[in-house]
Amino acid sequence: MNSLETICCLLAHKLMFPKMFNILRGNHESPDINQLYGFQEELERRFPTNNEGVTLWNAFNELFACLPIAALIKNKILCVHGGIGPELKSLGDIRKIKRPILYPMTSSLACSLLWSDPMLDLKGFIKNSLRGAGYFFGEDTVAACCEQLNIELIVRAHQAIMNGFGFFCKRRLVSIFSAPRYLLAKNNKCAILQVEKDLRVGFILLCPVTPEMQGKLSFCNKLSHDSISNE
Repeated sequence: MNSLETICCLLAHKLMFPKMFNILRGNHESPDINQLYGFQEELERRFPTNNEGVTLWNAFNELFACLPIAALIKNKILCVHGGIGPELKSLGDIRKIKRPILYPMTSSLACSLLWSDPMLDLKGFIKNSLRGAGYFFGEDTVAACCEQLNIELIVRAHQAIMNGFGFFCKRRLVSIFSAPRYLLAKNNKCAILQVEKDLRVGFILLCPVTPEMQGKLSFCNKLSHDSISNE
């Protein structure tokens, strides 16, 4: 596992480009979840002396507790990790979430923003029984949320998608997944979202790289750009 390198790389970019680089919190940036999925074990294995691994793990979770849960692009594109919930009535509701918040599940809205998932053929909200937190939400709730918040698009992650991205609710919501070959079991692509000045969105797609495909030339040949308007 390379979770340590990943978070350190992100933090280095934030330090170098503080006004150009933003980090949003995901559902794994919580002590109970990242402990379950091996982050504490990774740090203890790599820093085995004087309890350094646990000290680092606690320090990172203190950092995660301060990360923003949402971002707003030009007042029209809302970015969150998971999705929406019935508690979300205005952008002000998100701004009222107090940080630091070590365990997001103690806040109903924070939990929804980090854990919820869209579901086809659903109207309204139902509890997310698959994850045990957040909600499943239908297309009608996305349309209503966009109207109520006066936004054009919701951008979220949280689900592995074979093509790297997927639209929902007539392109009012898009799911982005940026981990190719997720868990080595899926041959999924990686997608990177681009937002133009006029708020049209496009995607950079990266295909999974196998050992046979490694190398600069092979990597460049697998890089594709798929510009898709959100109109």
